Amino acid sequence: MSVRKIDRETAPGARNRSTAAWLAHVRLAASLPYPSWVLMPTLLTLAREHVDGAVFSFMWFDRAEERPTALWIDPINDAAYRGYLAGHPEIFMEYPVQQMLEGRGRAIRALECTPEYETGPMYQCVLRPLGVHWGMGVPVAMGGDGLGFVSVCREREKGSYDDADWGLWDRFADCLGGLESRLNRWATLPCADFRETASSTLWLDREGRLRTHGPMLRRLLFLLRHKGLGPPDWSRCDSSALPAEILPALASMFDEHAPSTLERRLECDAGRFHFVLERMQVTPEQPELLVGVTIRHHEPLDLIAARRLWGWPLSPQEKRILIATARHASLAQMAGSLGIGLGTLKGYNNTLLDRFGVESRDALLARVLDSPPPDF
Repeated sequence: MSVRKIDRETAPGARNRSTAAWLAHVRLAASLPYPSWVLMPTLLTLAREHVDGAVFSFMWFDRAEERPTALWIDPINDAAYRGYLAGHPEIFMEYPVQQMLEGRGRAIRALECTPEYETGPMYQCVLRPLGVHWGMGVPVAMGGDGLGFVSVCREREKGSYDDADWGLWDRFADCLGGLESRLNRWATLPCADFRETASSTLWLDREGRLRTHGPMLRRLLFLLRHKGLGPPDWSRCDSSALPAEILPALASMFDEHAPSTLERRLECDAGRFHFVLERMQVTPEQPELLVGVTIRHHEPLDLIAARRLWGWPLSPQEKRILIATARHASLAQMAGSLGIGLGTLKGYNNTLLDRFGVESRDALLARVLDSPPPDF
Protein backbone atom coordinates (compact mmCIF):
# COMPACT_ATOMS: atom_id res chain seq x y z
CA MET A 1 0.00 0.00 0.00
CA SER A 2 1.42 3.39 -0.94
CA VAL A 3 2.14 6.19 1.49
CA ARG A 4 -0.34 8.40 -0.37
CA LYS A 5 -3.07 5.79 0.13
CA ILE A 6 -2.35 5.49 3.87
CA ASP A 7 -2.55 9.24 4.36
CA ARG A 8 -5.96 9.69 2.73
CA GLU A 9 -7.94 9.54 5.97
CA THR A 10 -10.33 12.35 5.06
CA ALA A 11 -12.12 13.55 1.96
CA PRO A 12 -10.04 15.84 -0.27
CA GLY A 13 -10.39 19.49 0.68
CA ALA A 14 -12.13 18.75 3.98
CA ARG A 15 -10.86 19.88 7.34
CA ASN A 16 -11.05 16.80 9.52
CA ARG A 17 -12.87 17.84 12.70
CA SER A 18 -14.30 14.46 13.65
CA THR A 19 -14.13 13.31 17.25
CA ALA A 20 -11.56 10.65 16.35
CA ALA A 21 -9.34 13.19 14.58
CA TRP A 22 -9.67 15.63 17.49
CA LEU A 23 -8.67 13.03 20.08
CA ALA A 24 -5.72 11.91 17.93
CA HIS A 25 -4.56 15.52 17.67
CA VAL A 26 -4.88 16.08 21.42
CA ARG A 27 -2.83 12.94 22.04
CA LEU A 28 -0.20 14.19 19.61
CA ALA A 29 0.03 17.63 21.26
CA ALA A 30 0.24 16.03 24.71
CA SER A 31 3.24 13.96 23.56
CA LEU A 32 5.45 16.97 22.77
CA PRO A 33 8.66 17.18 24.84
CA TYR A 34 7.62 20.01 27.16
CA PRO A 35 6.47 20.09 30.78
CA SER A 36 2.74 19.75 31.25
CA TRP A 37 2.39 23.37 32.38
CA VAL A 38 3.90 24.56 29.07
CA LEU A 39 1.51 22.40 27.06
CA MET A 40 -1.62 23.10 29.09
CA PRO A 41 -2.67 26.41 27.45
CA THR A 42 -2.43 24.70 24.05
CA LEU A 43 -4.26 21.57 25.21
CA LEU A 44 -7.14 23.52 26.73
CA THR A 45 -7.35 25.60 23.55
CA LEU A 46 -7.81 22.32 21.67
CA ALA A 47 -10.43 21.23 24.21
CA ARG A 48 -12.52 24.26 23.22
CA GLU A 49 -12.60 22.99 19.64
CA HIS A 50 -14.82 20.03 20.52
CA VAL A 51 -16.37 20.55 23.97
CA ASP A 52 -19.04 23.09 24.88
CA GLY A 53 -17.67 25.08 27.77
CA ALA A 54 -16.99 28.63 28.94
CA VAL A 55 -14.16 27.90 31.38
CA PHE A 56 -11.50 25.19 31.12
CA SER A 57 -8.96 24.36 33.82
CA PHE A 58 -6.26 21.93 34.88
CA MET A 59 -5.16 21.28 38.45
CA TRP A 60 -1.88 19.56 39.33
CA PHE A 61 -2.08 17.44 42.47
CA ASP A 62 0.51 15.99 44.85
CA ARG A 63 -0.56 12.43 45.68
CA ALA A 64 1.79 12.05 48.64
CA GLU A 65 0.79 15.27 50.38
CA GLU A 66 -2.80 15.15 49.11
CA ARG A 67 -2.87 18.78 48.06
CA PRO A 68 -3.05 20.79 44.84
CA THR A 69 0.24 22.21 43.62
CA ALA A 70 -0.84 24.42 40.71
CA LEU A 71 -3.86 25.51 38.73
CA TRP A 72 -4.38 26.87 35.22
CA ILE A 73 -7.74 28.48 34.39
CA ASP A 74 -8.71 29.66 30.91
CA PRO A 75 -9.82 32.40 30.89
CA ILE A 76 -8.06 33.60 34.02
CA ASN A 77 -10.38 35.40 36.43
CA ASP A 78 -8.58 36.97 39.39
CA ALA A 79 -11.58 36.73 41.72
CA ALA A 80 -12.13 33.04 40.97
CA TYR A 81 -8.43 32.23 41.17
CA ARG A 82 -8.05 33.87 44.55
CA GLY A 83 -11.27 32.27 45.70
CA TYR A 84 -9.82 28.87 44.85
CA LEU A 85 -6.58 29.65 46.67
CA ALA A 86 -8.46 30.69 49.78
CA GLY A 87 -11.06 27.93 49.70
CA HIS A 88 -9.33 24.84 48.36
CA PRO A 89 -9.16 22.97 51.72
CA GLU A 90 -12.94 23.22 52.02
CA ILE A 91 -13.36 22.41 48.34
CA PHE A 92 -11.46 19.14 48.82
CA MET A 93 -13.72 18.27 51.71
CA GLU A 94 -16.67 18.86 49.38
CA TYR A 95 -15.03 16.84 46.58
CA PRO A 96 -12.84 14.21 48.32
CA VAL A 97 -9.92 13.28 46.10
CA GLN A 98 -10.26 9.52 46.58
CA GLN A 99 -13.94 9.70 45.73
CA MET A 100 -13.14 11.77 42.63
CA LEU A 101 -10.56 9.19 41.55
CA GLU A 102 -12.77 6.17 42.12
CA GLY A 103 -15.78 7.70 40.40
CA ARG A 104 -13.92 9.43 37.54
CA GLY A 105 -15.19 12.78 38.85
CA ARG A 106 -18.88 11.84 38.86
CA ALA A 107 -19.17 13.17 42.41
CA ILE A 108 -19.62 16.51 40.67
CA ARG A 109 -22.82 15.29 39.01
CA ALA A 110 -24.19 14.00 42.30
CA LEU A 111 -23.47 17.26 44.12
CA GLU A 112 -25.02 19.39 41.35
CA CYS A 113 -28.36 17.73 42.06
CA THR A 114 -28.42 18.65 45.78
CA PRO A 115 -29.92 21.77 47.40
CA GLU A 116 -26.54 22.46 49.02
CA TYR A 117 -24.71 22.81 45.71
CA GLU A 118 -25.03 26.58 45.32
CA THR A 119 -24.07 27.27 48.94
CA GLY A 120 -20.92 25.14 48.87
CA PRO A 121 -17.36 26.51 48.71
CA MET A 122 -16.67 25.44 45.12
CA TYR A 123 -19.73 27.21 43.79
CA GLN A 124 -19.34 30.31 45.96
CA CYS A 125 -15.55 30.72 45.64
CA VAL A 126 -14.96 29.65 42.04
CA LEU A 127 -17.98 28.94 39.85
CA ARG A 128 -20.05 32.00 40.69
CA PRO A 129 -17.18 34.48 40.06
CA LEU A 130 -16.62 32.72 36.73
CA GLY A 131 -20.30 33.00 35.78
CA VAL A 132 -20.74 29.24 35.29
CA HIS A 133 -22.94 26.62 36.91
CA TRP A 134 -22.45 23.12 35.49
CA GLY A 135 -19.15 21.25 35.30
CA MET A 136 -17.20 18.11 34.54
CA GLY A 137 -13.89 17.16 36.17
CA VAL A 138 -11.93 14.01 35.37
CA PRO A 139 -8.63 12.75 36.84
CA VAL A 140 -5.57 12.53 34.61
CA ALA A 141 -2.85 9.97 35.39
CA MET A 142 0.36 11.47 33.98
CA GLY A 143 3.88 10.02 33.67
CA GLY A 144 5.44 8.70 36.85
CA ASP A 145 3.19 9.43 39.83
CA GLY A 146 1.78 12.61 38.30
CA LEU A 147 -1.88 13.35 38.89
CA GLY A 148 -4.09 16.10 37.57
CA PHE A 149 -7.74 16.99 37.19
CA VAL A 150 -9.00 18.50 33.93
CA SER A 151 -12.29 20.37 34.15
CA VAL A 152 -14.77 22.28 32.02
CA CYS A 153 -17.74 24.39 33.11
CA ARG A 154 -20.57 26.18 31.33
CA GLU A 155 -23.41 28.58 32.01
CA ARG A 156 -26.62 27.67 33.84
CA GLU A 157 -28.87 28.19 30.82
CA LYS A 158 -27.06 25.49 28.82
CA GLY A 159 -28.05 22.75 31.25
CA SER A 160 -26.00 20.03 32.90
CA TYR A 161 -23.59 17.79 31.02
CA ASP A 162 -25.09 14.43 30.03
CA ASP A 163 -23.60 10.94 29.84
CA ALA A 164 -22.28 11.51 26.31
CA ASP A 165 -20.55 14.69 27.41
CA TRP A 166 -18.90 12.93 30.33
CA GLY A 167 -17.83 10.06 28.11
CA LEU A 168 -16.18 12.47 25.70
CA TRP A 169 -14.43 14.30 28.55
CA ASP A 170 -13.15 10.93 29.84
CA ARG A 171 -11.62 10.27 26.42
CA PHE A 172 -10.03 13.72 26.34
CA ALA A 173 -8.49 13.11 29.78
CA ASP A 174 -7.14 9.74 28.65
CA CYS A 175 -5.32 11.50 25.78
CA LEU A 176 -3.34 13.51 28.36
CA GLY A 177 -1.77 10.40 29.90
CA GLY A 178 1.48 11.01 28.01
CA LEU A 179 2.15 14.26 29.87
CA GLU A 180 5.39 14.23 31.89
CA SER A 181 6.43 10.93 30.32
CA ARG A 182 10.05 10.07 31.04
CA LEU A 183 10.32 8.24 27.71
CA ASN A 184 9.55 10.90 25.14
CA ARG A 185 9.97 10.12 21.43
CA TRP A 186 10.81 13.73 20.63
CA ALA A 187 13.58 14.13 23.21
CA THR A 188 16.34 12.93 20.87
CA LEU A 189 15.59 15.63 18.29
CA PRO A 190 17.28 19.06 18.17
CA CYS A 191 15.51 21.96 19.85
CA ALA A 192 13.11 24.03 17.78
CA ASP A 193 13.61 27.64 16.75
CA PHE A 194 11.28 30.33 18.06
CA ARG A 195 8.72 32.79 16.73
CA GLU A 196 6.91 35.63 18.49
CA THR A 197 3.30 34.65 19.14
CA ALA A 198 2.08 36.96 21.90
CA SER A 199 2.88 40.15 23.78
CA SER A 200 1.51 42.16 26.67
CA THR A 201 2.30 45.49 28.33
CA LEU A 202 1.94 46.45 31.98
CA TRP A 203 2.51 49.70 33.85
CA LEU A 204 4.02 49.89 37.32
CA ASP A 205 4.41 52.81 39.74
CA ARG A 206 7.35 53.57 42.02
CA GLU A 207 5.89 51.37 44.78
CA GLY A 208 5.71 48.46 42.37
CA ARG A 209 1.93 48.46 42.10
CA LEU A 210 0.43 47.16 38.89
CA ARG A 211 -1.57 50.05 37.46
CA THR A 212 -2.79 48.48 34.23
CA HIS A 213 -2.00 45.49 32.04
CA GLY A 214 -2.90 43.81 28.78
CA PRO A 215 -5.17 40.76 28.52
CA MET A 216 -2.31 38.33 27.78
CA LEU A 217 -0.24 39.21 30.84
CA ARG A 218 -1.35 36.42 33.19
CA ARG A 219 -0.86 33.77 30.52
CA LEU A 220 2.70 34.94 29.81
CA LEU A 221 3.60 35.21 33.50
CA PHE A 222 2.19 31.73 34.12
CA LEU A 223 4.49 30.33 31.44
CA LEU A 224 7.42 32.28 32.87
CA ARG A 225 6.84 31.69 36.56
CA HIS A 226 5.06 28.40 37.09
CA LYS A 227 5.36 28.21 40.88
CA GLY A 228 2.22 26.44 42.06
CA LEU A 229 -0.20 27.51 44.75
CA GLY A 230 0.41 29.53 47.82
CA PRO A 231 -0.37 31.97 46.07
CA PRO A 232 1.71 31.77 42.88
CA ASP A 233 3.79 34.86 42.28
CA TRP A 234 2.61 35.21 38.69
CA SER A 235 -0.93 36.00 39.89
CA ARG A 236 0.10 38.93 42.09
CA CYS A 237 -0.86 42.53 41.32
CA ASP A 238 2.53 44.10 41.87
CA SER A 239 6.10 43.89 40.62
CA SER A 240 6.65 40.57 42.43
CA ALA A 241 4.65 38.97 39.61
CA LEU A 242 7.66 39.54 37.35
CA PRO A 243 10.66 37.19 37.26
CA ALA A 244 13.36 38.02 39.82
CA GLU A 245 15.88 38.58 37.01
CA ILE A 246 13.86 41.60 35.81
CA LEU A 247 13.37 43.35 39.16
CA PRO A 248 16.82 45.08 39.41
CA ALA A 249 16.34 46.59 35.94
CA LEU A 250 12.83 47.70 36.89
CA ALA A 251 14.04 49.37 40.10
CA SER A 252 16.78 51.21 38.22
CA MET A 253 14.25 52.76 35.85
CA PHE A 254 12.96 55.01 38.65
CA ASP A 255 16.38 56.63 39.00
CA GLU A 256 16.33 60.01 37.27
CA HIS A 257 19.71 59.27 35.69
CA ALA A 258 18.62 55.91 34.29
CA PRO A 259 18.29 55.38 30.53
CA SER A 260 14.78 55.76 29.15
CA THR A 261 14.75 52.18 27.83
CA LEU A 262 16.22 48.88 28.97
CA GLU A 263 15.92 45.40 27.45
CA ARG A 264 16.30 41.99 29.03
CA ARG A 265 15.88 38.45 27.67
CA LEU A 266 14.99 35.26 29.49
CA GLU A 267 14.63 31.69 28.26
CA CYS A 268 12.77 28.77 29.83
CA ASP A 269 10.94 25.62 28.74
CA ALA A 270 8.10 27.74 27.34
CA GLY A 271 10.38 29.66 24.98
CA ARG A 272 12.14 33.02 24.92
CA PHE A 273 10.80 36.17 26.57
CA HIS A 274 11.95 39.63 25.50
CA PHE A 275 11.35 42.40 28.04
CA VAL A 276 11.37 46.07 27.06
CA LEU A 277 11.22 48.52 29.99
CA GLU A 278 10.39 52.16 29.24
CA ARG A 279 9.98 55.25 31.41
CA MET A 280 6.76 57.16 30.86
CA GLN A 281 7.47 60.83 30.36
CA VAL A 282 6.23 62.95 33.26
CA THR A 283 3.82 65.69 32.14
CA PRO A 284 1.39 68.07 33.90
CA GLU A 285 -1.37 65.66 32.94
CA GLN A 286 0.68 62.66 34.13
CA PRO A 287 2.85 63.87 37.04
CA GLU A 288 3.55 60.39 38.41
CA LEU A 289 6.49 58.44 37.03
CA LEU A 290 5.42 55.06 35.66
CA VAL A 291 7.46 52.35 33.97
CA GLY A 292 6.00 50.32 31.15
CA VAL A 293 7.10 46.71 30.71
CA THR A 294 6.36 45.00 27.40
CA ILE A 295 6.78 41.22 27.35
CA ARG A 296 7.12 39.48 24.00
CA HIS A 297 6.84 35.71 23.96
CA HIS A 298 8.79 33.77 21.33
CA GLU A 299 7.35 30.26 21.28
CA PRO A 300 8.96 27.02 20.03
CA LEU A 301 8.00 26.36 16.41
CA ASP A 302 6.98 22.74 17.02
CA LEU A 303 4.40 23.83 19.58
CA ILE A 304 3.07 26.46 17.17
CA ALA A 305 2.90 23.84 14.42
CA ALA A 306 0.94 21.46 16.68
CA ARG A 307 -1.73 24.11 17.21
CA ARG A 308 -1.80 25.16 13.57
CA LEU A 309 -2.24 21.61 12.29
CA TRP A 310 -5.52 20.97 14.10
CA GLY A 311 -8.21 20.15 11.58
CA TRP A 312 -5.88 19.75 8.61
CA PRO A 313 -6.68 16.74 6.37
CA LEU A 314 -3.54 14.85 7.36
CA SER A 315 -2.90 11.64 9.22
CA PRO A 316 -1.35 11.69 12.71
CA GLN A 317 1.90 10.34 11.25
CA GLU A 318 2.03 13.14 8.66
CA LYS A 319 1.47 15.67 11.43
CA ARG A 320 4.28 14.13 13.48
CA ILE A 321 6.62 14.50 10.52
CA LEU A 322 5.66 18.15 10.06
CA ILE A 323 6.15 18.84 13.77
CA ALA A 324 9.52 17.07 13.74
CA THR A 325 10.46 19.24 10.75
CA ALA A 326 9.97 22.26 13.01
CA ARG A 327 12.81 20.90 15.18
CA HIS A 328 15.24 20.97 12.23
CA ALA A 329 16.04 17.30 12.52
CA SER A 330 17.72 15.31 9.79
CA LEU A 331 15.68 12.60 8.09
CA ALA A 332 17.73 9.97 9.91
CA GLN A 333 17.05 11.63 13.28
CA MET A 334 13.37 11.91 12.49
CA ALA A 335 13.10 8.28 11.42
CA GLY A 336 14.72 7.12 14.66
CA SER A 337 12.51 9.32 16.80
CA LEU A 338 9.29 8.33 15.02
CA GLY A 339 10.18 4.64 14.96
CA ILE A 340 9.91 4.19 11.20
CA GLY A 341 12.38 3.20 8.51
CA LEU A 342 14.36 5.87 6.70
CA GLY A 343 12.95 4.78 3.34
CA THR A 344 9.39 5.01 4.67
CA LEU A 345 10.07 8.48 6.03
CA LYS A 346 11.52 9.61 2.69
CA GLY A 347 8.33 8.39 1.02
CA TYR A 348 6.22 10.42 3.44
CA ASN A 349 8.45 13.45 2.96
CA ASN A 350 8.29 13.32 -0.85
CA THR A 351 4.53 12.90 -0.75
CA LEU A 352 4.11 15.90 1.56
CA LEU A 353 6.35 18.08 -0.60
CA ASP A 354 4.30 17.11 -3.63
CA ARG A 355 0.94 17.66 -1.96
CA PHE A 356 1.93 21.06 -0.56
CA GLY A 357 3.55 22.11 -3.83
CA VAL A 358 6.91 23.03 -2.29
CA GLU A 359 10.48 21.91 -2.91
CA SER A 360 12.11 21.85 0.53
CA ARG A 361 11.34 20.98 4.11
CA ASP A 362 11.90 24.62 5.15
CA ALA A 363 9.25 25.69 2.64
CA LEU A 364 7.01 22.93 3.96
CA LEU A 365 7.35 24.26 7.51
CA ALA A 366 6.65 27.82 6.34
CA ARG A 367 3.49 26.53 4.64
CA VAL A 368 2.30 25.07 7.95
CA LEU A 369 3.10 28.15 10.00
CA ASP A 370 1.93 30.88 7.65
CA SER A 371 -0.86 29.59 5.44
CA PRO A 372 -4.47 28.44 5.77
CA PRO A 373 -5.25 24.71 5.62
CA PRO A 374 -4.62 23.14 2.22
CA ASP A 375 -7.31 22.17 -0.25
CA PHE A 376 -5.80 18.96 -1.59
